[in-house]
Amino acid sequence: MRITIGKTKSDIVFYLIIGAALLFGITYSVLHYPETAAVYLMLGVLLIPRYELNFKTSLIPDLVFPLSAAFLAIYFDHLITMYGHEFYAGYHSVIKFLISHDSFRFQVELILVIAIYFIFRALFIAPNYASFMAAYFPMLFTLADYYVYTLRGSEFIPPDFYGAKTAFSVVGNYHFPLIHPLAFLVLPFFLYVAAMVRIKINKPVEKWYLREAVTVAVAVLFTVGVFHVTEEIASFRTVMMWADEGTHYNGFVTNFAVMAQSLKIDKPEGYDKESMAALANAGDTCDISDSSNIIVIMNESYSDLSIYTASGALESFEDPMPFWNSLSENAVKGYAYCSVYGGRTPNSEFEFLTGVTTAQLPDGAIPYSMYVNSETYSLPNYLRSCGYSTLAMHPYLPGGWSRTTVYPLIGFDDYMFVEDFNYTESDLIREYVSDRCAYENLVQVLESSSAEKTFTFLVTMQNHGGYTTSYANFPVKDYTTLGGDYGKAVNTFLSLVNESDKALEYLIGYLSEQDEKYTLLIFGDHQPNIDIPGDMGTGGNKWMVPYLLWTNYDMPEDLLAREDRITSLNYLSLDVMEAAGIAPSSYYSYIAGIREEVPVINISGYRDREGNWHGFGERCEAVDKYFDLQYYTLFDN
Repeated sequence: MRITIGKTKSDIVFYLIIGAALLFGITYSVLHYPETAAVYLMLGVLLIPRYELNFKTSLIPDLVFPLSAAFLAIYFDHLITMYGHEFYAGYHSVIKFLISHDSFRFQVELILVIAIYFIFRALFIAPNYASFMAAYFPMLFTLADYYVYTLRGSEFIPPDFYGAKTAFSVVGNYHFPLIHPLAFLVLPFFLYVAAMVRIKINKPVEKWYLREAVTVAVAVLFTVGVFHVTEEIASFRTVMMWADEGTHYNGFVTNFAVMAQSLKIDKPEGYDKESMAALANAGDTCDISDSSNIIVIMNESYSDLSIYTASGALESFEDPMPFWNSLSENAVKGYAYCSVYGGRTPNSEFEFLTGVTTAQLPDGAIPYSMYVNSETYSLPNYLRSCGYSTLAMHPYLPGGWSRTTVYPLIGFDDYMFVEDFNYTESDLIREYVSDRCAYENLVQVLESSSAEKTFTFLVTMQNHGGYTTSYANFPVKDYTTLGGDYGKAVNTFLSLVNESDKALEYLIGYLSEQDEKYTLLIFGDHQPNIDIPGDMGTGGNKWMVPYLLWTNYDMPEDLLAREDRITSLNYLSLDVMEAAGIAPSSYYSYIAGIREEVPVINISGYRDREGNWHGFGERCEAVDKYFDLQYYTLFDN
């Protein structure tokens, strides 16, 4: 190895530029993450001298250079992720974080960088050049994630590639922070590139074709390793897509890789794209001259825990939803099976709005974030084609579950998030906008609308998890005698349900006085994440949420006379249209036909018309027809 220090004018200019960059990086690091100053100093050691390296074999450089690239990528990928992510608030050292967390989140990154390195080496690229090229791709993705998370509050995911054109069209409307990504990603990568370019590696004496054969073999080995490790992690890690949970639980690169692997499912046997496309593209419209306005409320975690007193899992308690249970005139009540428990709200939202089940999708799949990347047939799309004005409302942050991207694609003319709601501190229950306040905002929207007919979809937040935390603004009633955190969670939840019941009484009281016709559907998105003993098997009670269909006019007799009031979320739109006096489209008529044979379906299995439950190992023609529609909607549209 030969080390020299340049003395020419160009060398001096280079040292001045590099010195300024190092000074900026070290100073900024000391102010934020002091440990990083040492990494900048190591880059300086690589940069200032000029190295000429001689190797008898390529084994040594092909060990040192990919590991240096992997260290650089992993270190600075996690460093920039630390900034602005609540999960990292207690950490000021990347090394400490790497040591204190499980290694699985870093295995994919390590193997990925090494695989990319050897792919470039197989293309006859020198080790020093292959090393910075290998670090480039994960660092580029991390930079994209930094800006996506900064701007929308959720992380960069594979389906975002589909929305790149839209993103670039609006990019001028945003302010992009520069200093932090410059100091903790762009600048170190620039310095690493400069250091690698200045290194001179004399060719080893080994025969080139032997080196190439080994390089190709190692590239294949590590590339296969990436997929193998990703599959292994996918078997026990769930893809996370809310806010920065992907980085929190899995690491950004690992979460991204696992999600990319889960994007596609096999085409159903006998699938016919043309027949499915004909349903979605039939161009059906309907006469809405005598139809009603429609309000659908998906109430966060809303559940009827009395189903557990019947099973003996809970003691008897005072009814927390007396108004709900008192409704009988022009009201249909029952239970709907959902496909999620304790979270993953958008899957219930997706099932209701599109009529498509999420059963048989990969574990952890979130259609909103992973699959809905183009215009998708749905209830709001159909109603809009009939002449309805369509609005989605959610009194929480807009960054969750890609809603701002998905809502226009599924037919909503407009949407409102928490910053668009009128509320004060007194309107909060715990730390969320109360159902009463959300309904008051809904009423304001209805009264200000000039549309002929309106479809309003409201997703509430009041009953969200966190049931063991005490809040000064929310006294909890002791519905049960249960003690400890378990009892506190149950009593808190029942107290929240009671607040929802009072809010519902306000809303129905208002709608009852209106001359315009209104159809109201309210249902829970999933049960609360409380460890009440229950059944999560096929047809189990952990999947059941209550629903209420109500009108301020005479409801169709067929609906009122229906004896079987057990259904699933994906079918509720059919009941809404029937109650509102809207003829179903070809698409929804197809789903109605499936419902005749399979009246309930969710992630755990399906129930046949005789009332028997089956797992998906026992498939019937109607279920296969449903999965054809699912495949078209999510993967072939």
